[in-house]
Amino acid sequence: MHKTCLVLLAICLHANDIRISEVMSNPQGSEYENEFIEVYNASDHVIHINSWILSDGNGVDTISHLSGPTEIQPARYALILDPGYNFSSGPYTDFLNDTLPIYTISTDGSFGSGGLSNAGESVLIQSPDSLISSEMSWVSSTQNGFSWERVSLNTQDSLSVWQQSLEINGTPGYRNSVTPPLINLRLVEVIIESSTAGEPVEIILGIKNTGEIWCQLFQFLFIAMITKMVKRIMVSGKWSHR
Repeated sequence: MHKTCLVLLAICLHANDIRISEVMSNPQGSEYENEFIEVYNASDHVIHINSWILSDGNGVDTISHLSGPTEIQPARYALILDPGYNFSSGPYTDFLNDTLPIYTISTDGSFGSGGLSNAGESVLIQSPDSLISSEMSWVSSTQNGFSWERVSLNTQDSLSVWQQSLEINGTPGYRNSVTPPLINLRLVEVIIESSTAGEPVEIILGIKNTGEIWCQLFQFLFIAMITKMVKRIMVSGKWSHR
């Protein structure tokens, strides 16, 4: 006699597993057809957003799968396009590919209540059971053809994490242009300790990492430009982590 064991796998969903990462509210060309909303899967599991809710606070839309994969893989993007977007001549043709989950809205012909306002509005995406949600707002217009981009995908929803994109048409489906590199080192301070003749000169460099992840070890090239005659240059250094 065989016994059957049934194993149930439960995935715990959290409020910010899906995050709005880019909003095109002032596109080139048609104000309605070329608007888009990009979302990012910040979790470590696959998420489906078909039948989720999208709202601008007045109008409410239902998200519907359009093309590409039906799920969003961990640490990947998905794009929500206006129903009237022209895939042949639209401004984002070079960004769209078969690996990008693309959605639209099935409720009516524009986002929210008549499209996204250039000057200021809010956008909310929410799962049907309200367990997952993300919201962003803007209070001024971008330049024509430039999107609002989230600076860091590792921060909570806030007005301060949004900047105008650095690239025309934004970066739909790709890493935001305003997001710093994962490791982004820059020189912030140079201190030269004076010494007597014949003694080593101590040079202290202040280096700051404004990237997304820790940097524990790096190398640098030291180029010395000497204005007076010297017999020998000896470079040595040590890294102090503070």
